[in-house]
Amino acid sequence: MKKLTPDICTGTCATMPQYHCRECSHAIFFGKAVVNGIKYRWEHCPRFGPLFSRKKDGECDWTPHQRHPVWKAFQKWHDRKFGRAKGDQP
Repeated sequence: MKKLTPDICTGTCATMPQYHCRECSHAIFFGKAVVNGIKYRWEHCPRFGPLFSRKKDGECDWTPHQRHPVWKAFQKWHDRKFGRAKGDQP
């Protein structure tokens, strides 16, 4: 498993982002993509999953339905960032 530095660490003992494993409950990673001409942003906590936004600023507070096209872009980002698990479908 690859060690990554999160974009935000919400742990109470950390003063700056540290290296964390992907199961860490207080590591948050940011991503973004353009899908069908719409810009999406997300905040991904490896333990709890992503929240999405279609707004330029503000909170990510939306979870799209399972067939929404943003999931494909998120999966590509996730695979690049965290790597593929053995046995995952391409």
